[in-house]
Amino acid sequence: MSVRGRPPFRADHVGSLLRPAALRQAFRQFASREIDEDAFASIQDDSIRAVVQLQEDVGLEVVTDGELTYHFVMLETKKETVETYYGTTVTADATEGNFVIVPNNIIAKEAITNYSEPAGPTRLEVEVGASYLSTPADVKAAMLEAMHQVPRVLDTPAPDVLLHSFDGSAITYRARFWVSEYELDEQIRDQVRTAIFYAFGRRGIEIPWPIEVGYEREWPEPDPATKQRERERVLARVDLFARLTEEQRRDIAAASQMHLYGDGEIIVRQDTPGQSMFIICSGCAVVVLGPERREVAVLEQGGYFGEMSLLTGDPRSASVMARGDTTVLELDADLFRALGAADPQAVEEVALAAMTRRAQLTQMRDAAQSAAVANAQATLLSRVKKFLGLR
Repeated sequence: MSVRGRPPFRADHVGSLLRPAALRQAFRQFASREIDEDAFASIQDDSIRAVVQLQEDVGLEVVTDGELTYHFVMLETKKETVETYYGTTVTADATEGNFVIVPNNIIAKEAITNYSEPAGPTRLEVEVGASYLSTPADVKAAMLEAMHQVPRVLDTPAPDVLLHSFDGSAITYRARFWVSEYELDEQIRDQVRTAIFYAFGRRGIEIPWPIEVGYEREWPEPDPATKQRERERVLARVDLFARLTEEQRRDIAAASQMHLYGDGEIIVRQDTPGQSMFIICSGCAVVVLGPERREVAVLEQGGYFGEMSLLTGDPRSASVMARGDTTVLELDADLFRALGAADPQAVEEVALAAMTRRAQLTQMRDAAQSAAVANAQATLLSRVKKFLGLR
């Protein structure tokens, strides 16, 4: 092979260039949500324009974007963000915040998983143990419910749950779900685990203690009579049941159920079928509309919702989400079927109170809309007069 001794020489250009400090800072700010996607893209575009100009200034005919892109890679079991490539090393920012320099001979020996290319959702997994006393069907339903509560878990591809193994103190289940923001994988796993904890609590599914630990203390059981009195007090404060007798409220309280929801969990979802209503015992909840979750009302302790679904089976007219830990008392349609069979007049009185409340709410909403329209008209008229110079 001959070597050219005089110009023109041939030069091969490698497209990977060192990221400027402003872009490295932007990556960190975007990952921690200090800047939004548009701001991040603007800084990245500016940096790419700068490296293209740099290559043109030195006379290169073929230029690249410098590979100033975002890459999440897994080196064995350690997740890092690749920064730059050198002749013998790769430098990376680890998710713990430290700066890592990995020699190429190590890179060459290890399997590397790139979570940025090709672009698309990434599947994550969470394992949790459940008691042998709970059926797999109940556990899987609770875990699926929990994953649907987490906004960053994608609906498509759909999440699923597998029975993973029969272990010493529990049956281990594996929740599998897809995300589009892999850089937030630890936060999303935390949200899924938290949602599973609350979902298990509502369904009475136990996460067992390790069998190696022995507890000699006696665990006090809640007094059923105390719980019954608490439910009766909750019902007595609700105007919907003011016309019922004390005995009827006692029967309803005995057949109702308490549920605990964590912050941000959806108690009822808009447009879904429903045959129950809820009364807030502690905490508060927000009523939201549409996929954008526009907040329209806040319900405090003693507030209630879902009464029309309870009485008519109508789909939910809005979604209701817990704000902070919120305990609710759920009354289902079977309770009122039994009440109607024993005393039809009692159900009619509850239905009359529900219709009266709905009419009042509709009147208030219409009045607010009319006021808004009148205000908009007055504002428009004022603008017209000002523009035309009229008095």
